[in-house]
Amino acid sequence: MIAYLQSNRSASFMKMKFSILHKICFVLLWWVGYCAWGEISIVSLNSLGRPMAYGVCDTTAAVWANGMVAFIAPIEERSDSTSNGFHASYLRIGGELRELFPGYDENFAQPPLNKFLKTTNIRLTANHDFSHFAIIVEYIEKWRTIGGYVVPEVFGTKLIVVDALGKMLGETKLSSDSGSVMANQCHVSFSDDGKLLVGCGQYLGLRLYDLPTTDLTSFTSLDVDYKTGTAVITGDGTKVFFPQDDALRRVICYVDTATGMVVDTGLTAESGLNDSQMAVNHDGSCVAFRKTASSLSVCSLEDGAWKETTIDGTQIRSPAVSADGRYVVYQTRGASYSQIMEYDCKKRFSELISLNDDGEYADADCTSPSISRDGSRIAFVSAASNLVSNCNRQPQVYMVHRERSSVTLKLKKGWNLCGMPLTLDEQSVELLKSEPACWGWSNGRFHVMESFQAGQGFWLYALEDKTLKLTGEEAEPMPLKHGWNLVMPSLYSSAETTICFGFDGKSYVKLSEEANRAQAAWVFY
Repeated sequence: MIAYLQSNRSASFMKMKFSILHKICFVLLWWVGYCAWGEISIVSLNSLGRPMAYGVCDTTAAVWANGMVAFIAPIEERSDSTSNGFHASYLRIGGELRELFPGYDENFAQPPLNKFLKTTNIRLTANHDFSHFAIIVEYIEKWRTIGGYVVPEVFGTKLIVVDALGKMLGETKLSSDSGSVMANQCHVSFSDDGKLLVGCGQYLGLRLYDLPTTDLTSFTSLDVDYKTGTAVITGDGTKVFFPQDDALRRVICYVDTATGMVVDTGLTAESGLNDSQMAVNHDGSCVAFRKTASSLSVCSLEDGAWKETTIDGTQIRSPAVSADGRYVVYQTRGASYSQIMEYDCKKRFSELISLNDDGEYADADCTSPSISRDGSRIAFVSAASNLVSNCNRQPQVYMVHRERSSVTLKLKKGWNLCGMPLTLDEQSVELLKSEPACWGWSNGRFHVMESFQAGQGFWLYALEDKTLKLTGEEAEPMPLKHGWNLVMPSLYSSAETTICFGFDGKSYVKLSEEANRAQAAWVFY
């Protein structure tokens, strides 16, 4: 390799360094464990740490990065809660279960049959830090007597906002003189800056509330042609996406919350879908929606234009998107049951999520997926009996978490030539810096390593044979610079690594395209 370097570039500095290193370094053995999912578990647990006795409702469970989860479930204190629809909203934090809003009002009774006022929790969503929760409830406004029985005659819909302790922050009726508003047709979503969007169909349209406030009678009505379907606000609060129907198709539009200007994205879905079921990322640069009954559209805004990817399946629905727009989770029909999939927008492939630790598919429908903002956790609802051992065959909220990508360095005593396929986290960086010496290469000279990027190669000195497990994030490899680069050739294209030399433990050898390029090597660019 030294001769090759001299014949191509003046490399006296490199020659001096390598005349020392090649006599004392050893072959590096290593393996990479790329991103994988951890164990699946039930998170809809009661105060005793057991799965909810009557299960949970088949509605989306909000999930936060630290594992907190919010869900709607029949209350366990009443044996008739399932049959009578006494559904409450709950927040699970570690080993604690908190009731956010009750499923009935004990202070309201209808004589002579002592009927409780039913306030069935229908929709539940949380803001980005789980400090505020918006709940859509259905309640009975009026009763009547038929054949000696008192039965509900008129149902109403309310918007309830509570904090993480279940303290009521505000409530308001969602009603209109033009027609009734059905609770299951309402959609709610939060922005990070405290805006709450409520989509209530053609009678109430889109309402924007500024939180925190106790006056939910004060809101801004967005002047858009919105009649039905999911509407959602971006995390940064700048845009509200909504479907707009014409005679032939359903168009995806958004309104600028600052100017009120409506923008037609040019993205379309099949007309007549009962719900567009749409989700967006933090800044609105990624939107996922049902395109047809059997396909999902995932669209990314690149250089001012939308790039659309269509995912085909059976009965695809309920998309959810991570804040950075990389991951999209959705529900699709498998051979026998609905399963949960995740699409990686960067790698452009889908992965099955609803598996047990033995790799077996869930043996019951899996629905209502949600994903944490950072994409590290996915939650869904299922009554499967084979996902975990402690299930009670009631619909429960399951959660899986993404284990960080890892690399294991198997070091020999002395100098080791190492390659790094990940951008390391702070803990792993400190672990490497604690070794006696760690040298990298840039701008034509060696330097002490302070940070580690994906694709980077370096020399590490170990006092003894040892193994180091390092963690970090998959990322684009560091760009090559003109001249010699100490990198991992496997992370670059063959056109970029035509001139490539590796170390075999004794000397430097030119690597062919077919050779193992997974270790660090010298690349001339």
